[in-house]
Amino acid sequence: VFQEIATIVAEKCVNPESNRPYPFTVIERAMKEMHYALVPNRSAKQQALEVIKKLKEHMPITRAKMKVQVTVATSDGDATKEFLAKHEAVVVEVRTGEVLRIICLIDPSTYRTLDQYVNPKGSKDASRSLEVLDLSCHEQGEHTIDDEIAKKTDRLTLETPAPVPAPMVASAAPEVKKPGRPCSTCGGDFPDTVKYREHFRSEWHRYNLKLKSKSLPLVDEATFQTIDPADVQKVYETLE
Repeated sequence: VFQEIATIVAEKCVNPESNRPYPFTVIERAMKEMHYALVPNRSAKQQALEVIKKLKEHMPITRAKMKVQVTVATSDGDATKEFLAKHEAVVVEVRTGEVLRIICLIDPSTYRTLDQYVNPKGSKDASRSLEVLDLSCHEQGEHTIDDEIAKKTDRLTLETPAPVPAPMVASAAPEVKKPGRPCSTCGGDFPDTVKYREHFRSEWHRYNLKLKSKSLPLVDEATFQTIDPADVQKVYETLE
């Protein structure tokens, strides 16, 4: 019976924020958490209505709307619309013709009142009728944890203040690279003292010194790298 009650509640109710039904497992768990006690001499349907009232104290839940069609004479249209508005019916569609047909969503608890209005006792007006189109009108799919996450995410997005732009900071002037120290013989550009001293011990510098001593054209580093070491040695020997 416990599961039967949970099934009835899941079929008849929705989350009012998403208009989607809760899964059976959610209703069953909620009933257990509020320690609902079965009443042996009452039907599952009667107990389901009682459970719905108690669940409202613990979670957002409401009866799913019924979709009905109210048919009345055209002359009774204004009075009928006023009656529906008074009972918070949501008008979905109005069809005019020989009679007025109003399709609307109502709370199931107001069905009997609406039926008494449309079909009063002793009335023989064949133009008036109340037809149920859907006992439980709701959005497709069940209300899941993903819906809750999406809702909370949307709320956080709305509540999170826009980031304050960082104050404008004048960009630093581009660093001007200081010229390195050139070699008076080879040229070049040596950024620090260490590189400058290493150059004087290099084969390139030694090679240019030999050429300079004989008043021969000097070579840059790139050219020196292309000279075969054997040819470099020949220059040393020739220019001794």
